[in-house]
Amino acid sequence: MNTNTHNADWKITPTQHVEAAGTRFAYRRLGPDVGVPIVLFNHWGANLDNFDPRIVEGLASVRPVYALDYRGVGNSGGTAPLSVAEMAADTIATIRVLGLKSADVIGFSLGGFVAQQILFDAPDVVRRAILAGTGPAGGTGIERVGRVSWPLKQAAFGRKSENADPQQFDLALEDLETAIAAIHAEDEADSPSGKPHPKPRAANRGALPAYLPRIEEIIEPESLICACGGGLHCIGEDASERLDVIPAQFRVIVTRRPKYACRACTDGVAQAPAPARLIQAGLPTEATIAHVLVSNTPIICPCIGRPRS
Repeated sequence: MNTNTHNADWKITPTQHVEAAGTRFAYRRLGPDVGVPIVLFNHWGANLDNFDPRIVEGLASVRPVYALDYRGVGNSGGTAPLSVAEMAADTIATIRVLGLKSADVIGFSLGGFVAQQILFDAPDVVRRAILAGTGPAGGTGIERVGRVSWPLKQAAFGRKSENADPQQFDLALEDLETAIAAIHAEDEADSPSGKPHPKPRAANRGALPAYLPRIEEIIEPESLICACGGGLHCIGEDASERLDVIPAQFRVIVTRRPKYACRACTDGVAQAPAPARLIQAGLPTEATIAHVLVSNTPIICPCIGRPRS
């Protein structure tokens, strides 16, 4: 068993094998020989080729990194286990056979389930754990992950190859729709009969500032005559507010400075001096520059609040 792999490129890191718990497990090792090792647990249906090289190589620049294939997945032998507890037991056995007395583990998605189980079953194996994109056992919707993910997993991942037939995805999407429909049927069955589903909670974005002027518009029904022939009377109203803006109107200021001369002499020409410009020889006036600055300062936007004095 070779544990001295120093490749800096995950794609060319060789796949190795180790016997643990009666199964031949595939793994890859990258990084130096010193430091607390990091063990990576991948997501549902993924094999060694699905690890992100940028993440693995980044971790391996300072720490030894081990990535494992679960039993029955990728290049590992055996049959895929049916429970997270079995996957955790396989992983614990593999870590111990590799001679890792203590390791930091990173579990992504399903790998997060495995990491949590290892923390319960063999806390001495794990020094620290990072759980990413995962959830706890019994969490909301966790029990449905398998049924929804399985059709796509079957289409996307083979046991030995990542190649996928486009027709497989069509079949997988049909299976996925069936699984989602079954879940919706369960939700309806769990709901008390005769009780409608609650309406989505309305978002509360607060009120627009009171100092802004209001322009009210009243939208009346097309007819105020009831179907029975009687007249309708107002019993209430719904009011809502939206923030509107009147776009700035740009204009051109033409500055003319007449020149005056005397008919009786040739003492010179009289003309008013040109007004100073904020930007020498620039086109915008002071008001235009102020408008640009205000428009790009979000703190004075009415949606956020008035500027502090």
